[in-house]
Amino acid sequence: MSSHPTFISHALRSLIEPLLEMDHVPFRLLSLTIASLGLILLGVLSWLPNHFGKLGEYTRQNRRSFLVSMMLGFGLSLFTTPLLLRTRAAEYVLSKPDPGFFWGTFVVLNGLLVASWPNLIKFWERSRRTWSFQRPPAQYSHLGATFILYGILGALVAPFPPSASPATKVFAFAGLDVALWIGISWIISRRSNLGRILPTKRPATGFIFPDEPISDESQDLLHRTGFVKELAELIYKLPFLESFVISLNAPWGSGKTSILRLLSKQFKGDSDILLMEFEPWYYASEDALIGGFYAAVERTLREKYLLYDLKRQLSRFVGVLSLSPRSWPFGFKFGMHQDPDYIRTQIESFVEQTGSRFIVLIDDVDRLHSKELLALFKLVRLSARFKHTVFLLAFDQAVVVKALRKEALQSDFLDKVVQMQVELPPPTEEDIENFLWSSDLDSGRLCVIHRLFDLLEIDSEKRQRFEDEMVRFSANSFSRIIRTMRQAKRYMNALAATLPLVVGQVDLFDFCLVTALRVFFPGVYRDVWDCRYFYVAFSERRIVRALEFSVQSEKYRAQTKERTEKLLSSEVPDLQRREVALDILKMLFSAIERAFGGPLAGNRSEETDREEKRIDSPECFDRYFLFRGESNEIADSQIEILVEEWNAAGAALTEEDIASSLRRAKEQGQLASMLRKLLIFMRQIAPENVRILVTAIARSAELYSDLSERDLWPQDDVSQVLILRLLDRLAPLDRLQELFLEILDAIENTQLHFAVSLVFMCEPRRSRFDRIGRYVNISKLRERVAARLEEFYITRNGDLFSHTTSVWLFIVLQWGLYFDLPDATKKVAHLLQRKFEEKPECLGMMLIKFFPAPPGDFRLDESFTQFFKLVDPMTVCSLVEKFGDKACPDERSREIASRIRDIVTREDVRSR
Repeated sequence: MSSHPTFISHALRSLIEPLLEMDHVPFRLLSLTIASLGLILLGVLSWLPNHFGKLGEYTRQNRRSFLVSMMLGFGLSLFTTPLLLRTRAAEYVLSKPDPGFFWGTFVVLNGLLVASWPNLIKFWERSRRTWSFQRPPAQYSHLGATFILYGILGALVAPFPPSASPATKVFAFAGLDVALWIGISWIISRRSNLGRILPTKRPATGFIFPDEPISDESQDLLHRTGFVKELAELIYKLPFLESFVISLNAPWGSGKTSILRLLSKQFKGDSDILLMEFEPWYYASEDALIGGFYAAVERTLREKYLLYDLKRQLSRFVGVLSLSPRSWPFGFKFGMHQDPDYIRTQIESFVEQTGSRFIVLIDDVDRLHSKELLALFKLVRLSARFKHTVFLLAFDQAVVVKALRKEALQSDFLDKVVQMQVELPPPTEEDIENFLWSSDLDSGRLCVIHRLFDLLEIDSEKRQRFEDEMVRFSANSFSRIIRTMRQAKRYMNALAATLPLVVGQVDLFDFCLVTALRVFFPGVYRDVWDCRYFYVAFSERRIVRALEFSVQSEKYRAQTKERTEKLLSSEVPDLQRREVALDILKMLFSAIERAFGGPLAGNRSEETDREEKRIDSPECFDRYFLFRGESNEIADSQIEILVEEWNAAGAALTEEDIASSLRRAKEQGQLASMLRKLLIFMRQIAPENVRILVTAIARSAELYSDLSERDLWPQDDVSQVLILRLLDRLAPLDRLQELFLEILDAIENTQLHFAVSLVFMCEPRRSRFDRIGRYVNISKLRERVAARLEEFYITRNGDLFSHTTSVWLFIVLQWGLYFDLPDATKKVAHLLQRKFEEKPECLGMMLIKFFPAPPGDFRLDESFTQFFKLVDPMTVCSLVEKFGDKACPDERSREIASRIRDIVTREDVRSR
């Protein structure tokens, strides 16, 4: 048992003794090398931030703090380490480098590290979240780590007493242990929490205009730099020695703060100017306003001069001006107020001796409450009448006058305060137009809408259509509601925040108009959504509306006009803005346009509206308000991209490429949606790809057979409509017949009902396809389909009854009766007789399908004649007699068979 402690003691001694025997010089050289490399790295990151991304910018912003941390850590450690090591307690501990003592130290140290593990992990999580900011603030952990690291380096460089040198090396090893522990915790926290701490975010457009004033001439979009220079020159040349008050008048959002910032930049470079910028909106009471103003005066003067008595004089002056006990020192007031004119004279002497003009810029005056506004004007006019002082107050005069009336003051009060009024020129319509919609490619200036389109990668064709419509509309309408740069930025921010969500699902121009309603006419915007059926007819309501309009067009238009005018009168009081709102509604909705005298039938149609994703299309309406496409539909943009890929492939496009896209959509449950969307965006398909596309769709009929087997007459099957419309609109006329025959040949034998349905839909009496009806020989198509049916179902004995009853019955009727081909009826009759022998239950199905009503006098029913052209009544009787309930498994089919037997017995059929 005793051998184990001895073994452990020898093992520990073998680990520790090499450290004790090492000289201090290598540690000192290594420490100096690391410290030098750290300084070099700090310099490189600070002077070349653009090459190192966020790390470089972060270091550049905080380089002074990092440098101070390095110097303090290294210098303090270098100074204090020898002193601490020479103390009696340190000499006693370090003079005996016992392995047991150091082993115990390591155990205690690592125990503390284990206990701190959860907090250490949480610390890294918080640090990583903070680092994810676009411009992270200075992290005290980074500065502290720098301080500690250079403290350790300084300690290792410091001179040690001989007795402390061996132990110091061991403590250096302990420091390495702590560093490794921290590094491991950082790696583990990053690997285990990366996805949770930094979730994937939707890519931001990076295209938001904050409502911040400009501070540099390069940001001046309204050409006001000249105005700023003239105003600065006016202030420079004022001939008055007494204080002078100038007002800068303009409505909210006109850019007053930007003007003050540009002025501030002009004045700051002049040594003869004392500039003070004061924001009264930050102060909640009159006393706070007065105190804040003179505190700003003191800060402004102290930035350039050492005026030791200034603060005391200003405090006395503030005490004279304020009668509130809250302004007295410690809540008590001692002595009488001194003469305010005397104190003001003393303060004025400070300003006068500087030999500078004192300029005070005061912004946001019109945001104050009436009492605070009155206090500010009293402060400017009565208490701050210093010589060589110019006040420039920026406010909206209409707002200020209204606030003064609440205090029973007339507008002439303002005239007593302000000696000169300067009107800020409003932005021109051209400036707003250039900012929003018009780019100058020669100078490289891009308007914001083009920058947004670049960011969203919108193609040139959509841009051109947008610009054609926007140019006509913006000059007469947008210019009347967007009058300031603040309004323009507010509108563009609303557009940039929502357009990326539906960029491929909406029409750009319509979305801009709807956004204008949302921003400037919220009441009208809500009504469009709440009463959507008034603006856009949905489903069956479309048919009802069309009938109402055709029968009572004048009444319908009058009612629509009356309701719209009533809405705009209640929601938009201003007449000029009301006209703009009406213009927007007329551009968006054809029903409103017709109600106000527009054409009954313009260039737009339901089909083109859907293809262009206009809001007037019922299928697209919701996207403009919900900011998403259909929940279970394939996105319009995906179909457009797919068509672009097909067009780009050109001659390399194969049927397999298209078939694979169809199969993929089938697997994702979006095949029906894909076919409908291809039908919508059909005109974007290159004509040279029509043959491959229609052939691939026909050859893949099995994929959507469940879509075409629902009804007896599948004329609304979207896949067939797509094929026929592609042929009718895009195929060359001289190849139309040939292409149609190729399609019929491409269909698989098991899907011949698909070919029958295609020919059925081409019949002149029901066809909606003009060119097919005129240029395709329907008889030739019937002959080709009949030949294929005969070859598969008669010659090769294909299973006719493998389809649903509706489908095989549809094939039989078209082939045997409606194709009207020689001997076709006889061939189908023989085929049915043979098939009924194989599957007698199909006879009962056919009887029910042919005679769905309760059996009556068959001779009065057209179905009677058609049925007995295909199935001899004697055959029916013999089959029923032979197979019994197997041929007619239900009561209804048996009742029909019994009625047929009665007719045969009375020889009614032979007499006919």
